Amino acid sequence: MENSSEQAKSPNYGLIALFIGIIYLFVQLGFFKTYIIHFPQFDGFKLLHHIHGMLMSGWMLLLIIQPLLIRAGKYKIHRFLGKLSYILAPLVLASMFLIVRLAYHEGLLTTPEKNIIPFTALNIPQLFTFSLFYLLAIIHIHKGNTAKHIRYMIGTAIIMVPAGLARILIHYFQVGFDPAIFVSLYLQVGLAVAFLSYDLIKKNDYVPNLIIAASFIISTVIYIERHSDAYMAFGTFFAHTFFK
Repeated sequence: MENSSEQAKSPNYGLIALFIGIIYLFVQLGFFKTYIIHFPQFDGFKLLHHIHGMLMSGWMLLLIIQPLLIRAGKYKIHRFLGKLSYILAPLVLASMFLIVRLAYHEGLLTTPEKNIIPFTALNIPQLFTFSLFYLLAIIHIHKGNTAKHIRYMIGTAIIMVPAGLARILIHYFQVGFDPAIFVSLYLQVGLAVAFLSYDLIKKNDYVPNLIIAASFIISTVIYIERHSDAYMAFGTFFAHTFFK
C-alpha cells in the first residue's frame, strides 16, 4: 500500500476540479427551472433561500478553485482559502439545517406531520455526512495527510449530486419524484463505490472512500425506510427537538 505522502504527490488536480465542476453544473441546471429562472423577482422565495443558494454555490466553487490553485502553485492563496473554509463550512451546515427546518414548518401549514417526517429522511442525513466529511478532511490536513483530505472534500461535493440530478430528472424528463430521488441516491452511492474500488485496485489507503461510501449507503437505506416506525420515531424526535 502506498503511504500518504506518495499518494499526495500524484493527484490529478485538474481532473478533480473538472469532476467537481461537472457536479456544480448539474446542480445549477437542476435549480434553473426551480430557482434561477425566477430571477430577478424570485416571487415566493425567502431571504434564507438566497443565502442558502449563495453558500452552497460558494462551497462548490471553493472546491473547484482549491485544486486549481495547487496545480498553479498558488499555495499561499490556497492556504488562505482553506482557512476561510473554517467559516464557510459551518455557515453551509447552518443553512442546510435552516432550509430543512423551513420546509418542515411550511409543510405543516397544509400537511399532517406524519406525512412530512418521511421527507426529512432525505435531508437530515446530509447534515451528518457533510459534518463528518468536513471534520475528517480538516483533521487529516492538519496531520499532513493530503490524500485523505482530498477524498473527504470530494465527498462533500458528491453530497450535492441528488439535489441537482433529481431536479433535472423531474423537471426536464418528467420522471416521478420517488424514481428521480432513488436514481440520484443510487448514482451518489455508485460514485462513492467507484472511488473506493479505484483505491482498492491501486492499493491506496481506501479507508476514506470506504467511510464515504458507507455513509451514502446508510443515507440511502434511511430514505428507503423513511416510513418505518424506527425512522418515524427518530424523525419526529429530531423535528420536535431541533425544529420547534
